[in-house]
This record gives sequence, C-alpha cells and structure tokens, in this order.
Amino acid sequence: MPRPPTQATQIANLQAAIHRLERGSPKPADTAPWGQEDRPPRKPSPAADLLTQLAQPGQLVEWLADGPGTGVDTLAVLTAREALNSDGTLVVVDRHGHFYPPAAMRLGIAPDRLVLVRVDTLADQTWALDQSLRCRGVAAVLGWPRRLDDRTYRRLQLAAEEGHTLGLLIRPAEAQSEPSFADARLLVTPLPCAGSSRRLRIDVLRNRGGREHGSFLVEIDDETHRMSVVAR
Repeated sequence: MPRPPTQATQIANLQAAIHRLERGSPKPADTAPWGQEDRPPRKPSPAADLLTQLAQPGQLVEWLADGPGTGVDTLAVLTAREALNSDGTLVVVDRHGHFYPPAAMRLGIAPDRLVLVRVDTLADQTWALDQSLRCRGVAAVLGWPRRLDDRTYRRLQLAAEEGHTLGLLIRPAEAQSEPSFADARLLVTPLPCAGSSRRLRIDVLRNRGGREHGSFLVEIDDETHRMSVVAR
C-alpha cells in the first residue's frame, strides 16, 4: 500500500492548490452549479433567504452544536453551497476526520470545486485555515476548530476580510461562553422529527450584519437534501 502523504507534503499540496486557485480564471456567470444544469431555477424561500444571509463573502459564521448527528455539518455545507453558486472553491480543513466527501457531493458540492486538507496538529490547522481564507480563488472555508484563543480568532477574521472569503467554523456548544470574532454565531439543537427528515432549532446568537435575530425551526430531508423553514 502507498504510504500516506507526510504533513510537509500536504502543506506543499495546499500551497500549490491555493496558487492554482489564485491564478484561475473566474467561472462564467451563466454556468449552472454542478449537478443543477437541468434543474429549473430555484424559487426564493425562507430557507434560501437564511442561507443567503449567512453565505456572505468576507465574514465568519460560527456554528455551535454538541456532538455528531446534530445536523450542523449539513447546515454548514448547505451554506457553503450558496457561496459556490457563482464561482470559487470550497476548502475543507479537517483535523479530526469529520468530513465525508460523498455526503458533501450529495448536497451539491462539485468534486472539482472541493479541496480537502487533512491536518494532524493545531498549528497546521490554524495555518491552513488562515491561508485558505486569504486566497481570492476560494469562495468558502470549512473547519472544526475546537479551541480558539482571541489572537487566533482575530487572525482568522482578518484573513476572511482580506480574501473576501466566507469562513464556516463548527465548534462545540460549550464554546458559547468564549469570546467570538464571528460575524454570525448560531446555536444548533436537534429536535424530534418523524420520517426521513431532521428538525433543528437554530438560535441566532449574534448577527453583525443587522439582519434578523431570534430562532428558526428548520427541517432537512435526508432523501432530497432540501432544507425548509417550518417556523420562526
């Protein structure tokens, strides 16, 4: 069996990928997102409005949730998909093995617009998040930083602003008591729901953009991968 790439090789690969993205030409505006060429245009909906509000370039969105199965990963990927509608790449920085590429592809993330970075150390995770957020060819960056000190958090915020890149950070619910530099901060709580759907409550704890705060109840259909707002 081939040996897994060393950490130095992975960093070099990420640097090369970022260089290619920065040099790449913009995607034509009339090109449909992958997998949606034959689909009719989506009608505006409260769910789409919510994701569009969150998928603003240059800002950090912090998702807070406890443990696997909460649906927070799906929400983050759906938000990233909104950011990819026009152009750019999604970079996923995965230190703890949370990310499963086929699941993201089922949610509409094109494989050729996805860069997955596996890291082993906190320092490499921070570096990869920072460098990816600063890259103009990246539309969104997704990561699971469990602990963030003030200096590192501020560094990531400035990186997102510099690169005009959407940053999506998934963190444990206990981080709610910690200082945050995120532009939007949301707490996700799973609720009982029958059938193939999952029901989640999203509490908007912070929204610097001045848009609506409060709580949303949403349902995600695990068969169609569609999200709908059922109450506000």
